[in-house]
Amino acid sequence: MANVLLVCFDNQAYGPSIRVLSAIAGGGGHQVWMLFLHKPTPTYISRYPETPAELAGFERLLDELDIGVVGLTVMTHEFARAVEVSKRARKKERHVLWGGIHPTVRPLECLEHADAVCIADAEGVFVPYLDALDAGGDRRLPSFVLRGEDPEEVRRSGRIYIEYELDSVPFPDYEVEHCFFGAGHDVLPMTWDDYKRLNTWEGSYYRLLTSRGCMYHCSYCMNNFFWRCYGESYLRRRSPGNCIEELVQVREKMPFIRGVNIQDDSFFMGSDEWLDEFIGLYKARVNLPFVCRLIPKYTDRRRLALLADAGLLHVEVGLQTGSRRMAHAVFERFQENENFLEVDALLSEYGVTKTYDTLVDNVYETPEDILATIDVLTALKRPFYIGAYSLTPFPGTEYYDKVVADGLLEKMADAYNSPLYATDPDQYYTPKTLRRLIEASPYIPTRVLRYCRNRWRSNLVRWLAPRLMSWRNLVMRVINWGRNSAPWFLQLGLKWASFWGRLRLRRAGKSGMPELALKQPVSGREERE
Repeated sequence: MANVLLVCFDNQAYGPSIRVLSAIAGGGGHQVWMLFLHKPTPTYISRYPETPAELAGFERLLDELDIGVVGLTVMTHEFARAVEVSKRARKKERHVLWGGIHPTVRPLECLEHADAVCIADAEGVFVPYLDALDAGGDRRLPSFVLRGEDPEEVRRSGRIYIEYELDSVPFPDYEVEHCFFGAGHDVLPMTWDDYKRLNTWEGSYYRLLTSRGCMYHCSYCMNNFFWRCYGESYLRRRSPGNCIEELVQVREKMPFIRGVNIQDDSFFMGSDEWLDEFIGLYKARVNLPFVCRLIPKYTDRRRLALLADAGLLHVEVGLQTGSRRMAHAVFERFQENENFLEVDALLSEYGVTKTYDTLVDNVYETPEDILATIDVLTALKRPFYIGAYSLTPFPGTEYYDKVVADGLLEKMADAYNSPLYATDPDQYYTPKTLRRLIEASPYIPTRVLRYCRNRWRSNLVRWLAPRLMSWRNLVMRVINWGRNSAPWFLQLGLKWASFWGRLRLRRAGKSGMPELALKQPVSGREERE
């Protein structure tokens, strides 16, 4: 029997991947503990490494629990932290395994700090690996690359495990009795109160994953890497009954759960039959409000009506850009603005609140591309929320390859040290005025936004934009307070936003979609100031 410590570096204490592996390894006869070293995402300005006291606490855990195997799930921006933790584990002669996105795309880099890395799914091979390690057997198992092996040769030989039968995977392990967390001054045992405190909405919205993969393979997204490796076969989905059974069991274990956060890249993909069965079971056995992500292309009135009736409160949707040139030629994201706006109106009609994600700080953008995004924002039905993220070239994606080939990598947000939020002064940034208009767009009158868009180079708008952002920042502070400290307040805000959206749409008489005068640029680059 192996004594295993699974480590997650996420900024919260959900860690779905290590929770699933804990359930698998525990069911296979091994003793498993979990450690959540939660930190904010790093930026060029601010780093958040583990404190000396946390690292000392980690080493103490290795000794007190007689840990033999340390497994780390690692994203690119967590690489430096994983290196430091691995160094401490290997100093004590523990066997170190890395898995997750970054070891999958950069296995050789990770093997410098680990005894083996997992470059695909591990569900069906994790226990056999631990058994082989325990017995001194052959560890050259599917998905695992050992030190001294060539990862690409392992891929080419087909020594890869992909879990196609998702219903066979155990539900995530949410027992807190064998969990620890980094508390700054030490590593401490986790309680349910700690779990609530470390997660948004006090952990009251359970995170459910019904599928793996995405129908899109945008050039900047990690799904682009998986599509290139495995094609459409990487898209997999659990049965509705299996998903509902997980939720039923979770509600028994965690009675404080008040809603469900469906984490699929696009919950709306797949057949109507699957969705009909899921919603029927959900209403009969769970009946909680829920939020999800959607792709407009796979959304229609019938589906929205079905989900809204079952308790859909909020959706997160990727707009990314309003520029057809940027979406098609650079992002390889074939989404049309007309369809996007149709779905936006439907969401308001059914009282579903909306967050739209946009990408900024893109070295290939022109002012016309950014103005095209603002044109879409002015046509949206209010209320809505905006997330503006620095486009980050992640290793393994086609966008990363393009940026490297064009010699522009140093001008972009750093996937290792500042992902999604560019802060290095030497990087490229979207013109400040236009960036501020995008971020402030949900909180200012449409007429004001349109005026500023048309005169964005004027001194008046340059003066006004920072003040609009100050107002936006005040609103966001209230929203973040509600999300982290007072879930009842944010719930109330979502219900009010839903009512407001329906009321505005009714007053507009549902007179049809506003016309979009979207002039799509095909070339050229204006002054960026």
